[in-house]
Amino acid sequence: HIDEVMVVSDSLVGTAVAALCRILCENGASTTGFPDLTLWRYQDRQVRFVEVKSPKDRLNEPQKVWMDALLSAGVAVDLAKVRITSNEAQAT
Repeated sequence: HIDEVMVVSDSLVGTAVAALCRILCENGASTTGFPDLTLWRYQDRQVRFVEVKSPKDRLNEPQKVWMDALLSAGVAVDLAKVRITSNEAQAT
């Protein structure tokens, strides 16, 4: 898995890596609130972080801190809201 981590880190610009390190240092190396998904395309070295929320869920403060810092560093960050359709609701 270290090879995969290296590919992602190589895809981030210096300001993004600095932002990640700063937040980790300020929070005692805690990753609480870090986005749920890390997506990347190896071909063009695109990295994107995604926070996933259920219909009733909201961003908490640590998640907002991470998202703001990543966005400020020029990193693509998305909020994905899961929507339940009527077919899925009947299945549960």
